[in-house]
Amino acid sequence: MCGFAGFLTFSGNSLSTTERHRILALMGRAMAHRGPDDERYFDDGMLSLVFRRLAIVDVERGQQPMFNEDRTIVCVANGEIYNHGELRRQLANRHAPASDSDCEVLLHGYEQWGLEAFARCRGMFAAALWERRHRRLTLVRDRLGIKPLYVCRLADGLLFGSELKALLVHPECPRELDMSSLAWDVSRSPQVPTFVRGIEFVPAASSWVTEPDGRSQVRAYWNLDDHLGAAPFGACSERYVDALCDLVESSVGEHLQGDGAAAIHLSGGLDSSLLAGLVARRTKDAPCFTVVERTTLIAGDVASAGRCAEKMGLPWYPVHYQFGSLADDMAFGLDRLEESVWMMDSPRFDLEWVMKAELTRAIRQHRPDIKTILLGQGVDEFAGGYSNRLDAPRTSWSKYLADEISPFIRANDATADNGRIGAPYHRAMRLFLRQLQHHNLWHEDRTSAWHGIEARVPFLDHRIVELLASVPATLHETLFWNKRIFREGARRLLPGFDWQRPKVAFCCTDDTRSLDISVHGLATRVLPQFLDKYLAQPDLPFERSEMLELSQRIVDRAPGFYADSYRFFALASIAVFKQQCLQPPEASVRWQRSARPSLPLVQSEAWLSIHERMTAQPVIPSKWWLGDRLGVPEAAQITCFHYPDGHARFTLTKSDKVFAEMELHRSPRWLNTFLSHLGKGAARDFTIQDWLDEFDIGRDELFSTLDVLYQCGLVNLVDGPESKTRRLTDIGAEPRN
Repeated sequence: MCGFAGFLTFSGNSLSTTERHRILALMGRAMAHRGPDDERYFDDGMLSLVFRRLAIVDVERGQQPMFNEDRTIVCVANGEIYNHGELRRQLANRHAPASDSDCEVLLHGYEQWGLEAFARCRGMFAAALWERRHRRLTLVRDRLGIKPLYVCRLADGLLFGSELKALLVHPECPRELDMSSLAWDVSRSPQVPTFVRGIEFVPAASSWVTEPDGRSQVRAYWNLDDHLGAAPFGACSERYVDALCDLVESSVGEHLQGDGAAAIHLSGGLDSSLLAGLVARRTKDAPCFTVVERTTLIAGDVASAGRCAEKMGLPWYPVHYQFGSLADDMAFGLDRLEESVWMMDSPRFDLEWVMKAELTRAIRQHRPDIKTILLGQGVDEFAGGYSNRLDAPRTSWSKYLADEISPFIRANDATADNGRIGAPYHRAMRLFLRQLQHHNLWHEDRTSAWHGIEARVPFLDHRIVELLASVPATLHETLFWNKRIFREGARRLLPGFDWQRPKVAFCCTDDTRSLDISVHGLATRVLPQFLDKYLAQPDLPFERSEMLELSQRIVDRAPGFYADSYRFFALASIAVFKQQCLQPPEASVRWQRSARPSLPLVQSEAWLSIHERMTAQPVIPSKWWLGDRLGVPEAAQITCFHYPDGHARFTLTKSDKVFAEMELHRSPRWLNTFLSHLGKGAARDFTIQDWLDEFDIGRDELFSTLDVLYQCGLVNLVDGPESKTRRLTDIGAEPRN
């Protein structure tokens, strides 16, 4: 992983040398996290370049920009070429490389084979090649779009770079937010959006060639469609499994190239466990980092990750995400939200992105020698990984196609531009590939790069993707139902491990309340600062009154406050992104990685208490005042259903619409009476102290039950002379006993 940015002026640069170098310096500072080891410049008056390096291969001699032997071609590249040794041998008779850098084969390969060179490369890469003699600039990106590369046409030139923030420091860069792209459709608009009008991505698997007269031509050198249903092994399912085993083992070995150890994101699922096992065959110095959150714990992923690391003899680092205190543990405030938006180059918010960034922060703190992290990304999209999973169990492949794939295709209108491909799952593969670029690959690159670490995805080796795409539709059920092709491959590669665990999407089970609590906690911490700073800004992407009402509902925990918390971050991220796009170039230096400690690791003696705490009813701890008056949301009704085994379900309805539900496995005897009389008759003006006296119960018992009721929206606070409704300014106030 590295980063580069630059600008090209067709008619000769009108900017002074001093101004060009000032812009390059700002570009370099904006993406310094991508390349903390070195910074270098190139400027010939027409093309100006800055390169930031993360030194992994040939640390001593692999500096960039790189030049061919007569210095007529200049090259900068971000990523890794895994078959560089093979290509180097093919080039040996005609070229004398100046280093052992993998990226140098891009330079000499382009010199010898032209655009065909990119199809010979195996890996993840984005590059810029400048032919000084012909005044021709070629930008190129890897087949699957793993590495980002932005481009922008200027009035008299071209602007490009590895991250959006590097482009924004140029005075001619457009800055208008493209609101329509927030509702991006994977089929109707194949080009993945950048969210700024006038700025594009160089398409994956394509070169962008700009001639001296300013004309640009985009040429694809690879297309997934060419491999869909190709059936190289006919109808023999076992040969596809054999081929997959060979490719997976080869790819994992290649992805370990470089100086120093590589970390593994070990979720505990099939893909990352197989990855860890194959890595362990080659080295025992690959630390495994695991997200320990309530969802990953109750799904069994944490236990699976621990067993895998122990069995493979790899060091294990379980990182603790405590939902009740996550916002405090992260010291999350407006600065962290702004940092997250700047890190992601995106007006979007996703808790997974925040969690992945914190995981990489933990790697940086506990293993500062690590420069790469291996991920199990990409298998599920091409091998039926979502067909039968813990949060959506199904009985057959046909049910998966009917329930999920067919609606997915219809929603994205895939047949409009792809009618010749008949198999539903083949159509879905095309859409999955774009989704990966829009979401998973986007955030894996940004969250790791922010901490100076390169994310690598061995299972997205294009040979593996081509093989899976080539499976004929007649074998989809045989090989893709419940991800059989990968389960069978894992069994062959690493026998003796449990390869039959159900698929669990990251932090996704049938009970995600802890994630909702975490998002609500983050929202309540950032709200006051956000309102103070942003509500006075002109041209907000929302109505001020809407944001104030939304914020108050979040603080009051009104019915639907979890959804309101997600909605707040969706709106707030747009506002932050818009302001960051408009800020002066010099301001980019302040958006650097915060120097905070990472979340704590789970110590061996703490597992029992953590397990008890995380498997219990997830609640938001509240600050209750004895003078508070409680009630049921206006015009709402609570119904209760008791099950024979003793647990109870409570439902809050309003105008025949269910607003909140709660289940208690051990419902206290007084609870039904409490809910039946709440806000009615003589109990209308009861305070918390009155309820304590009424039921003669302990304060802790009542408070803990109120926490659950309040969190689920079944109970709210009522204004009155002896009560205190939560206001935005009350956040963090001490309880009045």
